[in-house]
Amino acid sequence: MGVARYPLVDTRDVGAAAAAVLRDPAAHAGATYALTGPAALAYADVAAALSSLLARPVAYEALEPASYRSALLDADVPPWRADDLAAIASAYSDADNEPTPALAELLGRPATPFSAFLADHRDTFLAGASRSHL
Repeated sequence: MGVARYPLVDTRDVGAAAAAVLRDPAAHAGATYALTGPAALAYADVAAALSSLLARPVAYEALEPASYRSALLDADVPPWRADDLAAIASAYSDADNEPTPALAELLGRPATPFSAFLADHRDTFLAGASRSHL
């Protein structure tokens, strides 16, 4: 993901927004929403927040896509998934990385900040489940 900043969104908020739309589909007919978190964060910011939460160093190293793909394959990630993950940053433009008010408007409350997400999932991260994606 390089050094760009991304408006990470809590999937619980996305589910709540979907529920809001499903409760009143006529009000949302034809509408599109860019659902983002409230602030754009660099992955180095995420690593720093995890370091603080876990009380141990967590580092983010920005890799070129080809190097990242190779590292994923070395970690036994299936090739189709390694290809997908290595190319994901190229799917975003600068405009995609700007927080929008859409989620807060749909929810009727602010979008969940990353710090609250971490606090809500603290026990899971401390238990070591953060590697469950591999």
